[in-house]
Amino acid sequence: MPPGPGYWKASDGNWYPPQQASPPPPPAPPTPGPGPAVPPPPGAPGHQTYGQPGQAPPGYAQPGYGAQVYGTAPPSNGFAVAALVLGIISILMFWTFGIGVVVGVLAVVFGILGRNRAKEMAGDGKAGLATAGLITGALGVLAGIAFIVLIVVAAEELDDFDFNTDPVDGVCNPDRIFQDPDC
Repeated sequence: MPPGPGYWKASDGNWYPPQQASPPPPPAPPTPGPGPAVPPPPGAPGHQTYGQPGQAPPGYAQPGYGAQVYGTAPPSNGFAVAALVLGIISILMFWTFGIGVVVGVLAVVFGILGRNRAKEMAGDGKAGLATAGLITGALGVLAGIAFIVLIVVAAEELDDFDFNTDPVDGVCNPDRIFQDPDC
């Protein structure tokens, strides 16, 4: 039950008296030159308060309730995110004859840059992403190199069977009827 008309209850559980309505402030003089107008400091003529004590201006969230100041963003570590994305892509594309290796190398580079930036930012929380990108990029590089080595070794093994090495000499070799162009 409020103690009187116009009293309001704050989040701390206490009742506060109503504030006297003040006349609207005079319009602010135009600012010289380009740029936004700077509001007057509290207590100066033309300073406007909003509603009850602790109340945020219209369109703004109250501080202390997970509100974020408009126009600011938390610090970002794009290198860490790029490292992870490229690392995953390098693992998925290891079989593309070198593209996975190149993307993996980029992931490792971005992972190192992301870890360095995370150390500089202290508390960024993206050092784990950078490390994950570095690891996935290294795995993509290793898988790509292993795939290329496997293809080269397999091609060398197949070449040892002397397929299609019979010269055109005018003599048909019946033992190699499908490989001899003279048959």
